Amino acid sequence: MESGNKKSSGFVTKKQKELLVEFMNKHPDLLSRKFSNSFTWKDSRMLWEKAAAILNAVPGSVKNWEQWRKTWKDLQSRAKTKQGAFRKDLKRTGGGSRVPSPDLDPTEQAVLDTIPIVSIEGHNVLESDVVLFIDDENPSEATIKPELPLLLEFPFPTIALPSSSQDEYPVKSIPVPSTSQEKSTREIPTRISRKSAGKVLEHILGNAQKLGDIQERHYQTIEGIEERKAVALERLAAAKEQENTIRNRQASAMEKIAEILLSFISS
Repeated sequence: MESGNKKSSGFVTKKQKELLVEFMNKHPDLLSRKFSNSFTWKDSRMLWEKAAAILNAVPGSVKNWEQWRKTWKDLQSRAKTKQGAFRKDLKRTGGGSRVPSPDLDPTEQAVLDTIPIVSIEGHNVLESDVVLFIDDENPSEATIKPELPLLLEFPFPTIALPSSSQDEYPVKSIPVPSTSQEKSTREIPTRISRKSAGKVLEHILGNAQKLGDIQERHYQTIEGIEERKAVALERLAAAKEQENTIRNRQASAMEKIAEILLSFISS
């Protein structure tokens, strides 16, 4: 098992990045970063150790498994940041598709392609920007529910954003959440400007990003708990082994004492 104190050395080469992308695509469980009964934190660590061995075997940077895991997170974060054209296209058209950014090289585009696109209220959004729903009975198993309206958590109405080029377009009337029963029965106007729709969508994406940060912190918390649990189990196993060794030595000592006593009595 690799030491967690191993220092990183050298720069990550293009070849290492390509190998890392290839490895992640071959292991969808590791790519999804979701633990379950069939894929535990221990399984995740074993795969990262395997990845580290592969990456360290080629010229370039030398890191332990935790450092390579962070490298992967950094690659994804950098690719998403440089994908500005995608966000601009969303705000401009009220939907659109993911347009490759001219700033992305082939490897960065390959990294970005590992982040799934899910549909929320008819809009394409990166899965990493979607709220993570946690099972209270089993917090280590987290799933994304892309079809559940994200707006249920926020005080603004759900709207449909068509791809029409008109300045104004009809929108289905939906009750606006309110603190009073009287106001809650009001409905939004049946027409809304594209500028207003863009602001609402921008608000949605902003809150989705915040929720994505919460998702990341939750994942790191679960990961830390699992890691501490694994260390505790290893120490417990070592303590039991030491206890068995002491008991065996005590048994051997008692046998020798018994032999000496029998020999003394016989003589």
